[in-house]
Amino acid sequence: MRFLLTAEPFGFGPASKAKTVARYIEDAVDEADILVATEKSALEFSRNNVSVFDEIYDTERVSVDSILADERIDGLVSVMEADAVVAAANRRVPAYFVDSLYWFWEWESPESVIDSFESGAPPETTDAEYAALTRHETKIVAHLLSDHSFVQTFPGWRRDDVAVDRFAPISRVNPIVDTTYDFDERTGDRILLNFCGQLSPAASLDDAVTYVETVLEAMSPTLSELQGRGYQPLIAGNSTVLEGVDTSYPARSLSHETMLSEIDAADLLFSPPSITTLYEASLYETPVCLLPEQHPGHWRNYRRMKENGKTAAYPGFVMGDRYARLRSTSSDVDYGTDEGGPGAVYELLERPEIKQRLRSTYETAPAILDRSESVLASQRDVLLGARSGSGGRTVATHVKQALA
Repeated sequence: MRFLLTAEPFGFGPASKAKTVARYIEDAVDEADILVATEKSALEFSRNNVSVFDEIYDTERVSVDSILADERIDGLVSVMEADAVVAAANRRVPAYFVDSLYWFWEWESPESVIDSFESGAPPETTDAEYAALTRHETKIVAHLLSDHSFVQTFPGWRRDDVAVDRFAPISRVNPIVDTTYDFDERTGDRILLNFCGQLSPAASLDDAVTYVETVLEAMSPTLSELQGRGYQPLIAGNSTVLEGVDTSYPARSLSHETMLSEIDAADLLFSPPSITTLYEASLYETPVCLLPEQHPGHWRNYRRMKENGKTAAYPGFVMGDRYARLRSTSSDVDYGTDEGGPGAVYELLERPEIKQRLRSTYETAPAILDRSESVLASQRDVLLGARSGSGGRTVATHVKQALA
């Protein structure tokens, strides 16, 4: 069987889930050929994990539609990339939509979108009516047109939209994290700073570099103290961003397996409130201290936990609590301005009072190591509860059975 996987190019999160599903498909299906088609940050992630895929396509050079036409694809699995589901529907290729952020999308009138696209032939992505949709609204069409969609759990994950009942079959799945690795125990004390994929419609390269350098500058006293206690910092992130960062600490882009190995080995992980990283840390049993959000989506993740009374489990500094203009996730926000939304994150980080707040917050971070077991237990209770197993296996198993 030949599978095409796609991932929305928004940092590394969607691509990591596509890679995770690919690994489980590889385990479940004999002689599976697994292709991936994506671009930008998601393409970098896929190339860092080249051993998982039989072929990697850059969708800035070749379209998903042409791959579906030329490669005899048996099934498409799309992680949050709605256009790929539309292309598959037009080619009558079975499509499975993985929605990591189902609860997150801002849908003003989902019923009207459904009414427009529920009947008749699937739209072309170039159709004016489809092209007029916001990025959030295209997810409605992906749910409608997919043969089955999968919703990753998260605290407060449910939606009350009437639209839910009108979607294709939809399944709730556990966190989509690759739990197939069994890493050997490693000696040596490690502090991991994960700056994620960063590059997306919410962040330019200059913004991303500034973010890393500002955070590292604020954390300098903390990192020096931790080094004095024998801990070795490692910085992980997007290679394009890290190439522009001036730091004396080791910094590199890691394959997914190596990243999970480093999370597994670390005594403490510093990371923005990225759903993917928070789940990976919980499943590989490493406590997290939060870095500032890189875009409003990170703040929304944090707020969702806060609404469930759970944010006390996560020490660190999130700016959206103090600055309302950081909270807009509207697709209409001009990301190049400081008026609100993503652009404001980077403007605020330049303020002396924010830098001082960052510094004072992370000066308390070494104390987390003294109570790491209780911090980890609280964080696992927030995200996992009684759940176990990977949602990636559930997706792969369903796809195998549906195509058999």
